[in-house]
Amino acid sequence: MDRMSLINAVKRDQVAVQETHFPLDIFPERVQAIVFNLSHYENYNIEYCASIMLSAIASAIGNSYQIHIKGAWSNSPSLYMMLVGRPGLGKTPPLGFLYKPIREQDEERYYQFCDKMQEYEGQSACEGKQGDGSSSSKSPNLIKTVISDFTAEAMLNAHKNNLRGISVVVDEILGLFKSVNRYTNKGNLIELLLTSYSGQPLDYIRKSEKYPIHIKQPCINLIGSIQTSLLGNVFCDEYSSNGLLDRFLFVYPNNRTISKWKRTAPGEKRPDIEHEWKAVMEKILNLPYPLDDCANNSGPQVLEFSDDAEEYFYDWNNQIIDEVNAIEDDMKVESRKMKLCSNAGRLALILQVMKWASENASLQFVDLESVKGAIRLINYYEDTYQRLKAALSEPNAISNDDWIEEMSESFTTAEAEKVLKGKGYSQRFVFKSLERLTQGPHPRLMRPSRGCYTKSPMSECAPCSSAQAEGRKQDEVHTAQVHDVVKVS
Repeated sequence: MDRMSLINAVKRDQVAVQETHFPLDIFPERVQAIVFNLSHYENYNIEYCASIMLSAIASAIGNSYQIHIKGAWSNSPSLYMMLVGRPGLGKTPPLGFLYKPIREQDEERYYQFCDKMQEYEGQSACEGKQGDGSSSSKSPNLIKTVISDFTAEAMLNAHKNNLRGISVVVDEILGLFKSVNRYTNKGNLIELLLTSYSGQPLDYIRKSEKYPIHIKQPCINLIGSIQTSLLGNVFCDEYSSNGLLDRFLFVYPNNRTISKWKRTAPGEKRPDIEHEWKAVMEKILNLPYPLDDCANNSGPQVLEFSDDAEEYFYDWNNQIIDEVNAIEDDMKVESRKMKLCSNAGRLALILQVMKWASENASLQFVDLESVKGAIRLINYYEDTYQRLKAALSEPNAISNDDWIEEMSESFTTAEAEKVLKGKGYSQRFVFKSLERLTQGPHPRLMRPSRGCYTKSPMSECAPCSSAQAEGRKQDEVHTAQVHDVVKVS
């Protein structure tokens, strides 16, 4: 184990990376060190930070490389990602820092565009004086990668000028979903995102456009943040039924404690984190993207799996297929499961390029290590998705246990599940409620055997002794006094 590996191993223990469940150890040591330094010096959440890195690298790769999945199916590394969390948890700062190398490239291109535009306008003016006013020179186009405009026209015009790929990067991604309802052609944006994710050509025809837009190989990355309390606006039937949510990776940190600010110790030498990250990103941004004479994409480099990586990837996906085939009722099949292999392939490509950019690993194929790492990432993001889905399926207030009155003196888990599901509660809520009600000094339920419950004679729903009643009266008097003090305060 080299020095950096040893330092990273110590830091993983210090910041309890294992408790986050994010498989940070699959990242190259150099990139892990950047994550730890950002966590220590900038107070960035590790799960946000590592996930945004994947998005930023996907954006930097663009259409320069694709991953061959099987047959005629190849994918660009584009990801749709949503950062979920309470206000103040730090979603926006790492997004700005880790996308900075791409934004700096955009800024440089902007100044180049301004220079070319001045030259074009000057040349056009000269030609106008000498002739009929027409110009033989071609008007320059602004090439940029990062955009924040949700309109279909703006997005596709930006992509037309940058065939390598674009990234929609926003602080509040809820604006995207709200903008869909802002226009009469509200289905176009969602359809374009669905089509782009699948790698199918994008065609857009509008009367306002002189020429129709045709993008043969789209590559659109999408990343933004959303507060936990607003997530219900996204997890709705419309976006579940059309498959848009199935394409998203959700980041919802297991540890949602806001880190306290830490002062740098006197004499402590702060590492140049920005330089380290920029060096990795610039190597990826400089990957060639070939264009033919007509400025159309002549085809990205397509990486194959190594033999052992392909076998592992296929075996993993076949297990998912077996699970789906075992379901008899079509209505119970989750469409999201069948999208996992696509995101896993993209993540494997991203990890392979990440290793190449930071460790000079091979970029001739996607190896077994990258595939295993991608599958671990998929497991992390799927666990996050299921946690969010379960939380959203439950009412905000879970303190009402009146449902117990509807149960017999003795009942089973299945009977409780039937009653609670009729009230709109999830299976997860049933199990958690039963567990909670059997604990504490005065449990309301007893569990004589596995899956069987009886109402406790000590619970409030059973007759109580005069001593207990007197005790409750004293508690009520004390509670009333406390309330009076609070009111006076």
